[in-house]
Amino acid sequence: MKPSELIEKLNTISINTKHWTYLQTIGVSQKETVMAEVLKYFFQPNQKHGLKDTFIKALLETQPYALNEKKQIKSLVNNQTSFKDAIVKTEESTDRNKRLDILITSKEAETTIGIEFKINHSLNNPLELYSKRIKDEKNKSNFYIVLTPYWKEPEHEYKSSPFVQIMLSDFIKNVEKIVEKNYYFEYSKSSYQYYIYKDFINTIKNRGLDVELVKSYSELLENMTDLEKCNYSFKIQDLYSENKETKNVLNNESKLALTKVKNMFESKVNSLYTELRKKKFEKLDASKSRIDSAIFKNLDNGDQLKIRLTLGGWFIEFWKSSEGKKTEPKVKSIGNYFMNQTKIIEEATKFEKNHSI
Repeated sequence: MKPSELIEKLNTISINTKHWTYLQTIGVSQKETVMAEVLKYFFQPNQKHGLKDTFIKALLETQPYALNEKKQIKSLVNNQTSFKDAIVKTEESTDRNKRLDILITSKEAETTIGIEFKINHSLNNPLELYSKRIKDEKNKSNFYIVLTPYWKEPEHEYKSSPFVQIMLSDFIKNVEKIVEKNYYFEYSKSSYQYYIYKDFINTIKNRGLDVELVKSYSELLENMTDLEKCNYSFKIQDLYSENKETKNVLNNESKLALTKVKNMFESKVNSLYTELRKKKFEKLDASKSRIDSAIFKNLDNGDQLKIRLTLGGWFIEFWKSSEGKKTEPKVKSIGNYFMNQTKIIEEATKFEKNHSI
């Protein structure tokens, strides 16, 4: 890819306008327990939102993904009965003192729905215990759902688990479709019920925009070698940085988008650092002119191991001690932005062992 082609592609990636939301402003949109309570409100058919069982029906009609493989499978149901008698509980206890985020039961529909809500955390829950709790309701139909912003690779393989993954953005699109079809809020858009509904919808949509933005940059570097991904990630950083050669090459919208990505990268690496600081890793803060973020570990022999998140995904670097001389690191690409932390740690441990011998 020529520099001119890269600039052209970068300038086509725009940052979509987000809606202001109360839930994001007060800082609870990333808290799974709080958002589960908000979902509980909308799942309850007799609450004052006036949407009846819309949220339950929309969820079951959303096309899911397989639990262990990123591929879409058929929808859970097509033609549904009424869930107007549904009882919704959060933090429902299971065996061994574990808790299922949301449990929905309906005698009229003879249905139980168990939902594990994953906003930020990795998918490493005891799904077998959750499955048992759902079956304990002894209803005719059972549904097992992991609700998440994007498909998450499980931390370990779940053999024969009935759970599926449903993307929040797909679910919300279905909710909006049913609300529009049934003319809910058509004549009550000044009501507090409508404002509460729109605030929740826009909060989920805003999260979806963040995910799409990262995907847009990742797709630029698809099908490249590890070295090419590294090189192009740094080329993009050079275009983003404010210096005489590159100033005004990128349009302002692209720079805003890259700043947003930088903040997301730092948040992701901070989460990994929290997990690895007990293993003597330190944080390497990105400067204003850099987008990538990293953590590092100084080894006993003077060598250094780095785990870096760039526009090309996650990289592991091994820097050989050179007594003041500049050397090129050994670099390995291990996965994209959405890779789970357990796999990153496993790869880093393996890489350190292979190169520090």
